[in-house]
Amino acid sequence: MLEATPEELATVEGIGESSALLLSLIPAVTSRYLLSRQVKKVRLTSTENLGEALMPFFIGKREEIVYALFLDKNCQTISCDLIGEGNINAVSFNAEKIIRLAMLKQAKYVVLAHNHTSGFANPSDQDMATTRHLRKVLGSAGIVLLDHFVIADPISKENKLGEYVSLAESGVFADE
Repeated sequence: MLEATPEELATVEGIGESSALLLSLIPAVTSRYLLSRQVKKVRLTSTENLGEALMPFFIGKREEIVYALFLDKNCQTISCDLIGEGNINAVSFNAEKIIRLAMLKQAKYVVLAHNHTSGFANPSDQDMATTRHLRKVLGSAGIVLLDHFVIADPISKENKLGEYVSLAESGVFADE
């Protein structure tokens, strides 16, 4: 029900247009609530707390999107910005935009996160190649790409936070 469109919800007996619209807003409202409580307090202490802090950005998303979490020299959150929107299978973004935002915000560190709408958080070869390239480009500007998370199913069927993969922990940065 939480992933249904207003049109799909309106086909259920007893649910009118207004109710369907209200019900369809639950994921966005939930996401905003979690973000307001969690992301601004994020301090880089573990992969787990970063992964969990980033997941609410992807609740209810049907297309692939990319966010960049900007951190200061003390690993305190500056902001988390949407930097790319795609379709159900892919998303692209501009490295220059990330560098420009990082410099504008005086960020020392960046953490990327994007979702896989397939429900599987396994990084693709393209995800890994893009991450390696972006890490080099950011590094040349004095900005450190700490990690890149691939997120799937931000809320699992058990109503727990879903699944993610850290490319840093997966060894993508090891060969550099």
